[in-house]
Amino acid sequence: MMKEVVSRRMTEQAEKDKTRYDKGKAKVKRFEKSEYVLLREPPRLGTKLSLKYDGPFEVRKVLPHDRYEIRRINGRGRCRKVCHEHLKRAPQFGVQSNVAVSAMNKDMNESETSDENNST
Repeated sequence: MMKEVVSRRMTEQAEKDKTRYDKGKAKVKRFEKSEYVLLREPPRLGTKLSLKYDGPFEVRKVLPHDRYEIRRINGRGRCRKVCHEHLKRAPQFGVQSNVAVSAMNKDMNESETSDENNST
């Protein structure tokens, strides 16, 4: 009787521990072949305004264990093998991104358009 209770509580606690551990793990970013990515640059003698990412690069080949072979899109230089942790998706050209606009900027834009309408 006591063994069953202890065994049940141990399995319940093990499940709770696993969910808590998995919640803190980093999510794996997956990329497809011919997708454009940016490569995180290690900080060297950089200042706070230096670029944190280099690129864009093209994913040439998907390797095992969430690694990728990438190459600059202009075709210069060698292919590099990098881990998914050092990559991020490059912004798509020609696609408008969702940028938060503050209320103050919105009011200013409305007043500018009303001024333009009044002047015509």
